[in-house]
Amino acid sequence: MPGLVQQSSDVRFREIDLSETLRARSTSAGAVGFVSKKGRTTRFRVTNAQDFLAEYGIPDASVSFGHYCALDFLKEGSDLWCLRVVDEAVARYAAAFVRDNGVGVTSAVTVPAGLSSPTDIDWLSFVSGAQIPLLMFTPKRGHGSWANSLAIRIRSDNIDPPTGLGASSATTGGAMSNGSYDYRVSAISKNGETLATSPATIVIGGITTTARVTLTWNLVEGAIGYNVYGRASGTPQFIAQVGAATNTYTDLGAVTPDPTKLPILSPTGLPAAASIFDVEVYDLNTNTSVPVETWSVSLTDQTDGTGQQLEVEQRINAFSDYVHVESYASQLSVIPVVKTTARVSLTGGDSGTAPTNGMIGLGMESAFGDPEQISVNILINAGIYDIAYQQKLESIARKRGDAVAVLDAPPGQQQFQDFIDFRSLNINLDTSYAALYGPDILSDDPYNGKKLYVPPSGYVASVYARTDTVAGPQFAPAGLNRGLLNVLGLRHEYNEAQRTALFNAQCNYVRKFIGGGIAVFEAVTLQRKASALSWVNVRRMVNVIKVSIKDFLMYSLHEPNDDFTRRQIVQSVSEFLQFWKDARGILDFLVVSDDTNNPPAQYNLGILKVTVFITPVIPVHEIQVDMVITKQGVSFSEINIQNLA
Repeated sequence: MPGLVQQSSDVRFREIDLSETLRARSTSAGAVGFVSKKGRTTRFRVTNAQDFLAEYGIPDASVSFGHYCALDFLKEGSDLWCLRVVDEAVARYAAAFVRDNGVGVTSAVTVPAGLSSPTDIDWLSFVSGAQIPLLMFTPKRGHGSWANSLAIRIRSDNIDPPTGLGASSATTGGAMSNGSYDYRVSAISKNGETLATSPATIVIGGITTTARVTLTWNLVEGAIGYNVYGRASGTPQFIAQVGAATNTYTDLGAVTPDPTKLPILSPTGLPAAASIFDVEVYDLNTNTSVPVETWSVSLTDQTDGTGQQLEVEQRINAFSDYVHVESYASQLSVIPVVKTTARVSLTGGDSGTAPTNGMIGLGMESAFGDPEQISVNILINAGIYDIAYQQKLESIARKRGDAVAVLDAPPGQQQFQDFIDFRSLNINLDTSYAALYGPDILSDDPYNGKKLYVPPSGYVASVYARTDTVAGPQFAPAGLNRGLLNVLGLRHEYNEAQRTALFNAQCNYVRKFIGGGIAVFEAVTLQRKASALSWVNVRRMVNVIKVSIKDFLMYSLHEPNDDFTRRQIVQSVSEFLQFWKDARGILDFLVVSDDTNNPPAQYNLGILKVTVFITPVIPVHEIQVDMVITKQGVSFSEINIQNLA
C-alpha cells in the first residue's frame, strides 16, 4: 500500500478530492432539422438570429418553415443546434479549381458540374497532359446554387520567367573568341528572382577575337529588372542586370562572369517569399470589385512573422466565412510557384431535389440521437407534419432520455375535432417525451415584408427557454406569467368546451385573451395515463435530474463498493434534490443505497443500486372557487369548509 512504503525523510502531500457535487446541465438547448437553399449539412450551433441568417439565409416558406421556427426559438433561446438536410445523391457544391500548366503558368477555372463532396476529390480528372492540380475551392455553407455568386482570384508577386530568349552574333565590335556559348535570363520581382529561361546557345566561328553576342527576350509583366547569365556552356554565370523596360543585352566579352552567382534552375532554389500568395474571395452579389476576404497563404507549412500558420488549408478553412479549400500539394514532390490568375466564379452549385421526410428524420437521428455526443433537450418539429417524422422525433427524445419533442398539428387538422382526431387516430403516441401543439400562429416576417401563419413549435420552444431562464424547467411553460407570445393572431380559436376536450385528448393549445395577449395555455405530454409525467414541466425536470445524477455517478464507477461510496452518493444526491425541493420542483424525496436494495448476489456482480424517490410538484391546472352566499347572522367561523365540497 502506498501509505506503508518507507521513503526518505520528508513531508509529502497526497490530494484526495471529495468535493465533487452534482451540477445540472443546460435545459434550453434546442435542435431542429429543415430544408434550406443554403448552409452546411453538418450540425451547426447558433446562439442568435444573426448567426442563423448568415449561415442559412432569410426564411422562405416555399422551401420550409424551418427558418421561421428556428428564428422564433432564438427570440428567447440562445442555444440552437441546426441541421440542414439535402438529398446528397443529387445535390452539388459549387467549385473552382486552380492548376499549374506544367511549365509554371497558374490558372483558375470553373467546375461546371460542381462537386458531390468538398473533400472526396478525384483530382486527376480535372487535369490533362502535364497539368498539375493545386487547389479546389468550395463554399463553406454547403450545397446549392446560392454559392455560384462566390468567386476567387489568386494574386501573387511571383511572375513568370522570360520567354522567347534568342541570341545572335556579329564578328566585330566585341572581344569574344570562337566557341560555343550558353545564355539564360531571369526576371526580378518583389519576391526576388524567378527561374531562369532555357539556355540559348550560339556558336562563334571564323577565327575571330572581336565578336559580340546580342540577346533579346520578351518583357514580363510585373518584372522590375532582369538578370543575364552566360558564356560557359552548360554552366552560365552572372554577367549583368538590366532594367524593367529593357529586353535586350549585348555581351561584348569585356565583363568577367561571376562564378558565385548562378541562375535558379529548380523551384527549390527560389526565395522563400515566392511560396506566398494571396487568395481573394468575392461575393459578387455584394461587390464585384472588392473582395470580402483576402488570405495570405502558401502551399506548404510555414509561418509569417507573427507565427501565424500560412498553409492554405489551415489558414482558410478554420477562419473563412465563405469558402473551404482542399490542397493537392501534399501529393507533389516538387511544389510549383503560384502565379496571379484571373478571377473565376464558383459554379455547378445545386441544392438538388428536396430531401424526403425520411431523410430528414435519419439525419436528425444521426446528428442528435446520441446523448454522449451532444447535449440537446428540445427537439423542434418545425412544421414537418409527416407522421413518421414526428414519431421519429419522439423516438429520439425517448431513447436519449433527456429531451422533449415539441410537435406541430398540421394546418388542415387544427379545427377542434380534427385536432383531436389527429392526436388520437394519426400520430397516436402514448409518451411523456413529446407534446403536441396547435394552432398555427400569425407572425410578422420582417425579412420578406409580409405576414404569415407559422407552426407553433418554434414559439413554444422559445417559451420553454424563457421558462428555464426566469423560473426553471420545474415550472410549467405555459400561462400568462411565462407563456405570452409577441404575435399577431391565431389560425383558430377554441371555446371553453373545446379547450376542455383538447386538454383531455392531450392537445396543447395557444389561447387568445382579449386585451391580455396570446399565450401558450396548456403543458401536457402525449402520455395517455394520468400521472405526474403527464405534465411537460415534470418530464423536463425529471430529465434534468436523471442526466445530472448520471453525470455525477460516472465518477463512482470502479470505486470500492462499500459503505463509504454509498454514503457519499446518498449525501450528494440528497443535497442535489434538496435544491429542487427548495426550488419548488419536488415536494419530498428519499435516496437509498444500503443493504436494503443491495443484496449479496448483486454485490458479488459488482452492481451498486441507488434508489431515488421524488414527489414532483404538480402545476395548478384548474382553480375552483366556491362562492358561498349566506344569510344574515351566520358566523363564518361556524361554517365547516370541508362539508361544502
